[in-house]
Amino acid sequence: MKRDSYDVCIIGGGAVGLIAATRAAAQGASVVLLEAGSGPLSPYPYDVDVREAPGYRGAAEALGFGLGGTTQLWGGQLWPWVPSELGPRPWLGLAGWDYDFADLQRDYGRLADILELSRPQRALVSGGATASTHSGLGYELRESTWLSWRQRNLGKTLGRELVNAKAVSVLTGHQVRSLHVENGAVTRLVGPGCEDVAAEHYFLAAGTLGNVALLHEAGSAAGGAVGTGFMDHLSVRTAELEVVDWDAYREHEAPRYDGSSLFTKRYAAQRELQESLRLPGVLAQWETELPAHSPLLQARELLRGRQRGDKRPKGLGSLIPGLTSELRGVIGARLRRRRYVPEEARIYLSVNVEQLPTEGKRLSVDGRTVRMKWLAEEADLNAAEVFTEAFLDAYDLERSGLRVKRVLEDPVVNDTYHLMGGARLSSDPAAGVVTPELRHHQIRNLSVVGASVFPTGGLANPTFTAGAMSLAAVDSFIGGFA
Repeated sequence: MKRDSYDVCIIGGGAVGLIAATRAAAQGASVVLLEAGSGPLSPYPYDVDVREAPGYRGAAEALGFGLGGTTQLWGGQLWPWVPSELGPRPWLGLAGWDYDFADLQRDYGRLADILELSRPQRALVSGGATASTHSGLGYELRESTWLSWRQRNLGKTLGRELVNAKAVSVLTGHQVRSLHVENGAVTRLVGPGCEDVAAEHYFLAAGTLGNVALLHEAGSAAGGAVGTGFMDHLSVRTAELEVVDWDAYREHEAPRYDGSSLFTKRYAAQRELQESLRLPGVLAQWETELPAHSPLLQARELLRGRQRGDKRPKGLGSLIPGLTSELRGVIGARLRRRRYVPEEARIYLSVNVEQLPTEGKRLSVDGRTVRMKWLAEEADLNAAEVFTEAFLDAYDLERSGLRVKRVLEDPVVNDTYHLMGGARLSSDPAAGVVTPELRHHQIRNLSVVGASVFPTGGLANPTFTAGAMSLAAVDSFIGGFA
């Protein structure tokens, strides 16, 4: 049987797969991209057993298949990491990553080029920037930024460009079910239509669950560390705030615009505070909750429908009167370069907590089922409580027009849909699945990209960092290929 042969095969058409394919094509490689989904939000190709993951939402609500992956569903904050997130933290027993932050910082800039970020966004992400520090208070102001609504679904931007690129073959509806490995190399792919495809090098970009499932199917060559170190971030709503001065709140705390680019404030615990209180990565942010009847909330849902690919949003006409009544506030906020926050909104303090890769969380595979073991551990909740107290004690609420209405006796705890770990990187084959170059330790023509390679999870959103790391992984192969 004749097989089509390529330099690079990317398995997965989510954000990281599209970024890796874009980079490989730009470097002159012939590329085939195999996406399991055949259309927007196709069904997940594996069954997921969450009986040992009580309350975990990410496996049910955050898996979008088809080109673009979960960018069809969510905004995807572009959150640059800082050196301490990769560094050793002896108070937690963590040795740090076998990865040079300078390389990551370089690839943030390259990814900014691919995503065509604005100048203010580039200034933020290329420096892993800290907007300003609050010396002696234990936290620092950092910002994340957002792609515009038109850009958020990467299937419509990078995916469309790849479909039209002569050097790239984009094949949707091609579900890779296993990797056939002989003599330490992938020799063929198993799955409908996939066996006709061959490549010099394969990149797994099937998301955390998909990567672990396929590595498990590769058999003993995959190594014993597959599935260990699974983690997420926790979002813990710990307090409700009362706004006593809306002008001050909107000026100092509302998301800001620089040109057309939106930036959101986050207050991250500095390393010194983490060490003194023995905390993992934690940050505080204001969570705005609009009532269900709010026309602004309903308008956002319509925009998300457009993001998913809906051509004709339903219900827009009925929203126009309500949106018109909010127009003055929206225009006033925009003139002040702020995102509008209506006075009917409720404001909460939400604390993001970095989960650690403990034995209580892991992934395993049984046939076509990925079994998830996950829990919000007591240490996670304690970290949220301790940082809430420290932050509220140090932060100048009066300046921001806020005061504490109540500290929640029963904090609201959720995962954040940030599935990470299970194929972690390490220079030690006994401790990880891939090398610092993201090449598989035992399978010489296989690389793994995405948040599944993370040894630890950092403070928040992983996709921008995972995408940047995929560029280095592609360049590692292209260097040898060239």
